[in-house]
Amino acid sequence: MSERHDAKVPVFVDGEAGYDLALGDGTLEVRHYEELERRIPLRRVASVVVRRSVSPTLQALLELVARGAVVHFQDGEGHTSASLVAAEPVPDAAVRELVDRIDDSCMHARYMEWQRLQLQHRASRIFHRGAVASIEALEQALVRYAIRGSDRAQCQLAWNELRGLCFAWVDGQLTLKGLRSLVVALRRQQLDLVRDLDRILAIPLLWRFAPWVRFYPTHTPRERMEFFHCQHGHLTDCFSPAISALFHHLHLQSSAATYVAPRPSLTRQRRRGGLP
Repeated sequence: MSERHDAKVPVFVDGEAGYDLALGDGTLEVRHYEELERRIPLRRVASVVVRRSVSPTLQALLELVARGAVVHFQDGEGHTSASLVAAEPVPDAAVRELVDRIDDSCMHARYMEWQRLQLQHRASRIFHRGAVASIEALEQALVRYAIRGSDRAQCQLAWNELRGLCFAWVDGQLTLKGLRSLVVALRRQQLDLVRDLDRILAIPLLWRFAPWVRFYPTHTPRERMEFFHCQHGHLTDCFSPAISALFHHLHLQSSAATYVAPRPSLTRQRRRGGLP
């Protein structure tokens, strides 16, 4: 088969519109008021979003999850209420070692420093400049840009749905990467890794969503789902470095408060007149 025919696809099932799922012979069947509308090979299903009052067969959902797909359940306003992901693999030695050290009193400061730097990094990547004065102001400005010239309520609904999908995606990735024990250990310290990663990734996601929703103001929920699916590569490009940076910060031997800045280079000192 060509790469196009083997490509992974998202599946959006809107219960209010009469859609439901069933498991066929190696396929996922999408039905509309009990009539078969489409068959999709199970190997091609990347994710499924089930919205409101739908009762797909448990067998179909479990088969999808076993094959690596993630299933999200949404309410009528687009908020993700639950997700199904595959069982978490056994954490590797690096994760177990880090979890054992989470109770260290310095961990909270290191974690907060990681969060601040990640938010600043994502914001600066958008504007190609230094640190942004206020992340909250940036987020609000991007939302205002997205809804300019669009129906405010519909745009907010669409963004709420995307944030729900992003949160569920982050939560699923942490499980699939064997990091659930780290999430639990941090939560004991009143630190929410899922929420904070979601906020970090939401900055570039909103930056891409704003022009898209202005160009497609009357898009359908399925088109919105397809847009999010197209962002998976970008989300992964943000997720993986953020996790690597988190491990680096939490493994530091000294707290962020005792960080010593590097000495200025010789070139910089010469420019300032500090060296002959």
